[in-house]
Amino acid sequence: MRILEIGIEHPSFRDISKTKDYENNFKDQEKIRYENYAYIVWNFC
Repeated sequence: MRILEIGIEHPSFRDISKTKDYENNFKDQEKIRYENYAYIVWNFC
């Protein structure tokens, strides 16, 4: 699945110290990518 590839390519998306405050830890496009990744993980996996 592509979702696994994204998680491997962006290890910060799986780092709780960054994701618990993602709005301040991710900026611009990286924040949008994380929000999309989190949506897919929570709703499709």
